[in-house]
Amino acid sequence: MKDGGGARGLSSLIVLKALMLKMRELEPNCEPLIPADHFDYIAGSGTGGACMLGRLRMPIDKAIEEYVKLMKSVFSEKKLSVSGSAVYKAKNLQEALGVMIREATGDEEEMMIGREGSTQNPKTAVFAMGKINMNACIPVMFRSYQVHADPSPDCTIKEALRATMAHPDLFKSVEIKDPKTSLKQSFVGGEIGCNNPIAHVLAEVKRLYPGRHVACILSIGAGHTRTIQVSNPSLLRKVFRTQDVVTMKQMATDSERVAEEMKVRFKTKDRVYFRFNVDQGMQSMLPGSWEQLNDISQYVRLYLEKPEVGNAMDHAIRSIAKRPISIETELIDGHIPGQVGKNKPSTRLKRCPAPTALYTGYDTQCRQLETCLTRDEEGLCICVIYGLGGVGKTQLALNVIERTSDKWDYVIYVDASSERSIKEALQDFAVVNQVGEGHEDAIGWLEHIPKRWLLVLDNADDRSLVTGIRQYIPRGRHANAIITTRLPDMAIVAKGVNSTCYLSCMDQEDGLALLLKTARMEEHELSAVDREAAVALLQDLGCHALAIVHAGAYMRYVHSVGIVKYRDLFLSERHAIMKDSGTFYKKIEQHGKSLDTTWKLCYELLQEPSKQMLWLMAFLNPRDIHEDLFKRAAHSTQDYEYLHVPCLTNTMSPAYNYVRGYLSTFLVSEGCWNTVRFADIMADLTSCSLVEFDRMNLGYNIHILVQDWVRTIIPQASEFALDCTATLVSESLFNIQDDSEWFIFQRQVWPHVNSILGHDHNGGEHPIAFSYLCLQMGEWDQAIRLAKKGAEVDKRLLGDIHIVTNWSKILLSLALLRSGQSSDSEKIATETLGSCKQFLVEGHPMTVESQECLSEIYAHQGRWDEAEGLQIQVLETYKRLQIPECPRVLASKVNLAQIYLGSAQWAKAEELWTVILDTRKHLGEEHPDLLYAMSHLAICFSLQGRHDEAERLQEQISKTTRRLWKGDHVHPRILESISLIALNHTIMGRLQEAKQLLLRVMEARKRLFGEEHPDTVKTIQRVAMAYTQVGQYDKAQSLLIEVIDISKRKLSANHPDTQLYELRWAFP
Repeated sequence: MKDGGGARGLSSLIVLKALMLKMRELEPNCEPLIPADHFDYIAGSGTGGACMLGRLRMPIDKAIEEYVKLMKSVFSEKKLSVSGSAVYKAKNLQEALGVMIREATGDEEEMMIGREGSTQNPKTAVFAMGKINMNACIPVMFRSYQVHADPSPDCTIKEALRATMAHPDLFKSVEIKDPKTSLKQSFVGGEIGCNNPIAHVLAEVKRLYPGRHVACILSIGAGHTRTIQVSNPSLLRKVFRTQDVVTMKQMATDSERVAEEMKVRFKTKDRVYFRFNVDQGMQSMLPGSWEQLNDISQYVRLYLEKPEVGNAMDHAIRSIAKRPISIETELIDGHIPGQVGKNKPSTRLKRCPAPTALYTGYDTQCRQLETCLTRDEEGLCICVIYGLGGVGKTQLALNVIERTSDKWDYVIYVDASSERSIKEALQDFAVVNQVGEGHEDAIGWLEHIPKRWLLVLDNADDRSLVTGIRQYIPRGRHANAIITTRLPDMAIVAKGVNSTCYLSCMDQEDGLALLLKTARMEEHELSAVDREAAVALLQDLGCHALAIVHAGAYMRYVHSVGIVKYRDLFLSERHAIMKDSGTFYKKIEQHGKSLDTTWKLCYELLQEPSKQMLWLMAFLNPRDIHEDLFKRAAHSTQDYEYLHVPCLTNTMSPAYNYVRGYLSTFLVSEGCWNTVRFADIMADLTSCSLVEFDRMNLGYNIHILVQDWVRTIIPQASEFALDCTATLVSESLFNIQDDSEWFIFQRQVWPHVNSILGHDHNGGEHPIAFSYLCLQMGEWDQAIRLAKKGAEVDKRLLGDIHIVTNWSKILLSLALLRSGQSSDSEKIATETLGSCKQFLVEGHPMTVESQECLSEIYAHQGRWDEAEGLQIQVLETYKRLQIPECPRVLASKVNLAQIYLGSAQWAKAEELWTVILDTRKHLGEEHPDLLYAMSHLAICFSLQGRHDEAERLQEQISKTTRRLWKGDHVHPRILESISLIALNHTIMGRLQEAKQLLLRVMEARKRLFGEEHPDTVKTIQRVAMAYTQVGQYDKAQSLLIEVIDISKRKLSANHPDTQLYELRWAFP
């Protein structure tokens, strides 16, 4: 608090600078010296120095510079006119103030009350007196902040400074117009009756900060004035009473009287109230003595050299820097409270716990956080550890704290589960450390102490804290914080290099170490069987830290159960064994949480549609869950055009109606998919870390144990929930679109079909869809099983001649053909075709499907004439019914062209492939189907000896495929085209080139389909033959042995393909 103005006011600024220089000794990097950063409230009267320091936030050196400029500009020129009492020109004052404010804020007309939304730290006030009402010396406060009771005049900074400087002997009074009422009010300087406004300031602070504590009250005067006395008057003075007027003015502007009153008020509170006022040299200095400004610094220097002044400054600086609890704001205005001495409950501060003795792993993450927190740079650092409940976020944080414990003067551990718990913890810290009684006191104190501290906000899982937690993290050069949370969105709060740390699961090595440590086992004592079981168990547990500890605790206390037996129990009685394991874990960690408790807290935060999404995901494969799955299922049409049959799903099924009803909420006008709504639902799930988004694969993952837990809380029966998931997947498969993404989608959805079937789901109402996909994926046995079931169910429910039943038979026939059972396949296909011809109209799509199926069987058996005849019938039917050129018609032409090639009718094959190629040119030169047609046409040229034409076409294909083959992602039709190029190389005698291309195709198909897919196996066999052709017999034999082994396992020893591979192995 600064009182008094004029030229003498410079002394108070110089004193404050001396204080700030001492402050630098405690905070060496405090540059520049800005008083506003160290005080919560700055006020004064006189020449506006308080406003410079507070409202304008000037560094102390800048404030002194501006003060000197102001004094010279204003007081260097007196008025020539003798009318009135004012000696100096108000115009000069107005201009000088305008220049100063414009330089500081950019706007000469900046308002005194700060803009809405600004922090206005510190709060600032200057004082003036109402000209027509000076009774009781009650001043008017010009504030930088809004108040409801007794508001300040709504004016500019310039007007406020004019008012506080309008001493009647120096300047004329100032009028300020209220913009709301248009009424004017006149003011004179605050020095008249309020030269030392500290009593009013303390009353204001009490109103602004109820329940808070004050650490330091700093009052700086503008120098002692002459002693106030009534001298013996002369005769002239007796007549005009001039001495009475002088005495009254001195009494009105006396600030030391108020200072003495304050000294008495705070005499029982040591080191709270500090008063500094230069006592020598200032007595005879007039307010406008600008020419004596240089002398003032000498007077201040002499004053500061006094030992008692130096000691007082040292105590003041410590109070400002450390902010101890000194006195309640309730008491600073001299008020006696009604309940003095009332006992307050004792407060105990929660200590930061040590990490569990079982802590293992996460070394990389620990080093990352340690580096971030112990950086050389100063400034606020916030590290955020986020991830699924139970993965070890808190333990990682505690381990980091333990490893860096020597770096911190204070570690403040806060239960951040709610806003209330955060406030209570910070309040306890304030009370215990005697810096206040509220959480704001703790924050304010931490922001100003010159020591390193670490704030730990543990379990910040309340979503409202994402936007609100920053207000509870103190700022400052030594500020550091760790937040642990399940909310990925909390990462936005992080500040610093590598300050976010996502935990998902432990790596296998750390997981094994944690399991053995908890179970009290030694790794070197494990048998090979135990080690294998331990690795498998970790995979079953998804390397989830808490689940691993639970498993280890069970083995620790149930001595008869080792790793192998525990895994057997886990696989057969998962929920029971995990529950018991949690019970044993509490014997190790008394306050340890169960997995159910950990995840239930997150689940309860979800919106209802998000819970429904989680239920649908419960039986999917836990990885790579893509939006396309739900989008295709939602768009699944009722007349499945690619199968040419009506709806294949029982639309009266409760599961079907439930899934369709839920998915309909993602469709907007005209049936368009609403990606935004889907993203919102998934954001709700990821916000609690129950589901995570894989940015690399653009899909969603759910932890295997979370998924398993979700199955136990679904409100419907487990069988119904599983059937809902199966319906979702089957509907997506019925939405086939003629695009290049269809194959990618099949690969994505295949693990989900496997997951559903792995839950002892027999296909239910969806065997046709699942059988179809098994057929595409080369899983012949599974396709046969599902197709048989579908045919049996359809026959029972719909009858033997129903088109849906016939479609199931066609799928069964194709699956049998692929598995080498061509006779059974032919029998079923022939029966189906006969049934269709008998009961369906000519050209019915199901009849056509039956013909093409039987044609494929004949071609596979080498019965080319019969295969050709059936395929020609199909095309003639299309022509007779005037069906336009469409993908279905084009596919039939491709089948016939393949038959021509297989039956060595090169010219017919060339003619038909040329037609197909011309039809597909509109697709673009990079389309897989166009390249497929070009490759076959090139083969036709080569087989007819037209190698130049084949060469030109092949070069064009090679150029395009090289451009399209990017990394591991390549369309299967592209691989077929490259295989045909290799065949062309073989025909032309380029055996090495053929071998190299086939090797590339083999590796690509292994990555794309897997090593045991029939297409992959056939490619491996072709590579073996390429090795034989170039004389590398050892490599050929090795590959053929591999092929035979796979074929026996996947097909059978009697399968024709297996027998062919054995023959080629025996006679290379």
